[in-house]
Amino acid sequence: MTFLDKERGKRRKITKEGGAIMTHPLPEGELLRRAIRWISEQREGGQKKPLIDLITEAGKQFDLSPKEGDFLIHFFTEAKEK
Repeated sequence: MTFLDKERGKRRKITKEGGAIMTHPLPEGELLRRAIRWISEQREGGQKKPLIDLITEAGKQFDLSPKEGDFLIHFFTEAKEK
């Protein structure tokens, strides 16, 4: 699970260790990289969902901003054109 640390403006990963909740900062762009990997795996695995549905699902799953969602659209449509 991730959340946005409003004080620092960065996303942090929440883990449970020994009953205590710990937060670990994620590297910049890590959630976007994970979303790209996940969408690619879904498409390679024969997933028949439309690309926009996969991007929407990834946005929810990886807590992406609208700007990151737009990046995914351009990333996958430009890759398809080449």
